[in-house]
Amino acid sequence: MSKQSPSKKLKNKHKTRLPVDLSRINMGNSYDSPPEFYSDRDYVCVDCGNQEIWSAEQQKWWYETVQALIYTAEIRCRDCRAKKRAWLHQEHLKSGHKKV
Repeated sequence: MSKQSPSKKLKNKHKTRLPVDLSRINMGNSYDSPPEFYSDRDYVCVDCGNQEIWSAEQQKWWYETVQALIYTAEIRCRDCRAKKRAWLHQEHLKSGHKKV
């Protein structure tokens, strides 16, 4: 996957803040204080270089429903995640694993 030059910075005029449900987050083995709120975060996709926004709603789902570690963060846009998933699946099949 080739990197492109970052596009113009997105302007998120409607920054969202959602409260964290402390009973549902996975802090792992940490003594750090958990966040009080999720807020929209800007990031640059590591594969294509596009400027993206990881919304507070997406973070809430990721951390509280999926229960991913609170220290993980979005690094790829939706299209690049799909491409990476497809590539990993093909590599899995090429290595002799059966299709599931």
